[in-house]
Amino acid sequence: MTEKIVVGIDVAKSSMDVAIQKPGRTTYLQKQFQNTNKGINKLIEVIEKEKESQNMTTIHVCLEATGRYSRSITTMLLNTTQYKISEVNPAKISAFGKTLLLRTKTDRVDARLICEYAQKMDPIASQKIPKWKVELKEYTRFLANLIKERSSLKGYLDAMDIPDIKKTVSAQIRAYDRHIIKVESKIKSIVDSEPKLKKECQLLKSIIGVGQKLAVTALSELIEETKSTRSTVAYSKRKQTAHAGLAPSKRQSGTSVNGRPKICKTGSGILRKALYMPTLSAIRFNPIISAFYHRLVSKGKPKMVAVVACMRKLLALMIGVLNSQKPFSKEWVSKPYYAT
Repeated sequence: MTEKIVVGIDVAKSSMDVAIQKPGRTTYLQKQFQNTNKGINKLIEVIEKEKESQNMTTIHVCLEATGRYSRSITTMLLNTTQYKISEVNPAKISAFGKTLLLRTKTDRVDARLICEYAQKMDPIASQKIPKWKVELKEYTRFLANLIKERSSLKGYLDAMDIPDIKKTVSAQIRAYDRHIIKVESKIKSIVDSEPKLKKECQLLKSIIGVGQKLAVTALSELIEETKSTRSTVAYSKRKQTAHAGLAPSKRQSGTSVNGRPKICKTGSGILRKALYMPTLSAIRFNPIISAFYHRLVSKGKPKMVAVVACMRKLLALMIGVLNSQKPFSKEWVSKPYYAT
C-alpha cells in the first residue's frame, strides 16, 4: 500500500474536526477549524506543513457527505489542491464504526473514525460536479418541496369552513403558485443554457411516460460514473437502481428469519418519488412497460410489487437511452443498451 497522509474530517454546520494520520504512526494530529473558506484555507496550510515535514506527495482527505455543509469543503479542496478527496456516504462510516465496537461518539472520535476508514478501506475519489448540476439538483428539490407544501395547503383549505382562514390559506396557495412558476422558469433556463443537458432531456422524453419533470430530476439526481473503456459518462443499471432506493432487499437467515422482500429505500428519495407517477402512465401507454407489468401480475405478483418493478424497468430504459445517446424506439431490443 502506498504511504500517504490521511485526513479525516467530521463536518458540522459551523465547524470541522480534523484528524491527520501520518505514515507509520498510530496516533493522530487533531485540530478544529471553522467551516468557512478561511477555515478551509487554514486546514490546507496545516496539511501542506505536514506534507513537507513528512516529504509526502500523496494526501487522501475523507469526509462524510452531509449536503451543503460538506459540499463547500469538497468543492474548494478539489479546485485548489491535488489531494485525493473522498466524500463518503455516512452510513458506510457508521457501519465501519460498529465493526470496531465504538462506544463513544464525539466530533473528535468521529474524525479519527473517518480517518481510519479512509486508511483501511481506501474509498474512491470524488469527482468535480459541474455547477449546473449542483444548481439543477437544488432547484428541482426546492420545486418538489414547494409542490408538496402547496398540496398540503390545498388539503387544509378543502377541510376548512372559517372564511377568514380560507382567505388566508388561498392567498398562501397563490403565493406558492407564483414561486413554483419562477422555479420552473429557472430550471428551464438552466436546461436551455447547457446544450448537452438539453439534448439528454430530449432523449429521455422520447421514452413514452417520461416528461420534462422526470427527465430533469433524473439528470440532476443520477450519480455520474466513468468507465475505463469510455471517455464519456456512463451509467450502470445496478448502481443507479440502488442509488434510487429501488434495489430489492431480502432478510433471510436459517429457519427463523424469512422476511418479505422489499425495496431498500437507501438512496435518492427524490428520484424514487419522481419515477412513481410517470411509471403509472408508462404502464398504460408504453408497450414495453405495459407488457412487463401485465406479465408480472399474471404470475400472481401483487400490483404494487409489479409497479415497483416497472419503476426499475423505466429507470433502466432511461439509462439505456443515456448510455446509447439514441432516442427510445418501440422496436428496441433494449438489453444491449443497459450498462452492466
